[in-house]
Amino acid sequence: PLVEKMEPIRQLWPPQTQSYPLFTGDTKLSRPWPWDSLHPAASYTTPTTMIHIRKALLSDLQPLAKLFDAYRVFYRKTSDYQGAMDFLEQRLLQKDAVIFIAEEDKKTLGFTQLYPLYSSTNMRRLWLLNDLFVAPLARQKGVGKALLHKAQEHCIATDAQGLSLETEKTNAPGNALYPQMGFVRDQEHHFYFWENPTLASNES
Repeated sequence: PLVEKMEPIRQLWPPQTQSYPLFTGDTKLSRPWPWDSLHPAASYTTPTTMIHIRKALLSDLQPLAKLFDAYRVFYRKTSDYQGAMDFLEQRLLQKDAVIFIAEEDKKTLGFTQLYPLYSSTNMRRLWLLNDLFVAPLARQKGVGKALLHKAQEHCIATDAQGLSLETEKTNAPGNALYPQMGFVRDQEHHFYFWENPTLASNES
């Protein structure tokens, strides 16, 4: 997934200029995005259906956990709905993550989860876009783009350095989508990961 292997982290989005106007409140795709004209690569055609993007609440836990469990299964993990419920409940209660969900007709279509990080060299906050998932039946509606737009808006609103993410090389849809949204693939750094040897090697 968009995993936590991100040291050192370089700025991926947005560019240095941060003078974009912001929307207040929740995002709805029927409204134009103010930075589309400034960043043509991030432009897209607004779907005809209404997709609502907002922060997840504890009351969203059950539908969110179903999507989160499907997301983990997609990345070859064993299904664990209760574990997903417990994990997400802790993130929401402890407020150590920001989760946005996409809705249409009160149905939860997808989510993205951001974790706060800091850049020591830039002495600024940045956000790790760790998870992004859209339900299979909701794809090709612009839901993924809408969630990424909301994450970018949140990055600007919190005066963060940028958004960083990691995805598998085989994730063709993601690797096609992220450059369209203004993300730049890192060509300058190697990323390393040390795995805790005390954890079970067969942990799923």
